Amino acid sequence: MALSEWDKKNLTGGQQRAVLSYTEAWEKATRAGDAAAARKAHEGAEAIRKQAGYSGGSNGAGFTAAARYARETASDAAKQAIDARRRRGAAVFAGTGGEVR
Repeated sequence: MALSEWDKKNLTGGQQRAVLSYTEAWEKATRAGDAAAARKAHEGAEAIRKQAGYSGGSNGAGFTAAARYARETASDAAKQAIDARRRRGAAVFAGTGGEVR
């Protein structure tokens, strides 16, 4: 499997090579029926994408911004905390007259 367009646009060369390595490991594990190894390879690739601020989704080809991904996969209590933090951030930004401080 090749890199996604998002991987090509958002990852450094070293990160791209690492994602390709994890992709090969995932494919090998999947062919062998080793679900644990496939999951570990997917998690490795996702950790690299997270460094760049996004998730590739379940198959690595998607793009979900990290903040949105965190909210989508969070517990209800965590979602409430994320939403409250966003509201506070928006209020702080609005109080600056649009100026980022």
